[in-house]
Amino acid sequence: MNNNLFELDINAQAKRLMRLLNAIKECGSIYTGCKSICAYTCAWKTIKKVETTFNQKIITSNGVHGSSLTEFGETLLNYLTQMHESVQYLANDFYEMLEAMD
Repeated sequence: MNNNLFELDINAQAKRLMRLLNAIKECGSIYTGCKSICAYTCAWKTIKKVETTFNQKIITSNGVHGSSLTEFGETLLNYLTQMHESVQYLANDFYEMLEAMD
């Protein structure tokens, strides 16, 4: 597999996870939060895969009141957000450099 394609795939997965965690945080519900991002079953599979990978819970159930991020979930969301912002900043710099070369 082409390394660049692999990196783009990893970045896309990280961005989707960031969007999912942010939506759950804002909506207070996995079901409501995932509607614009992915299917509910896909959201649960993603959450379980991340929790298994890190051996940490990222979501906690509040019973009938929905769900919220755990402390680790908040930390992960902050890390993903910073990573995304850094990638965007570097990409903007790169494109500006290319435009200046023309």
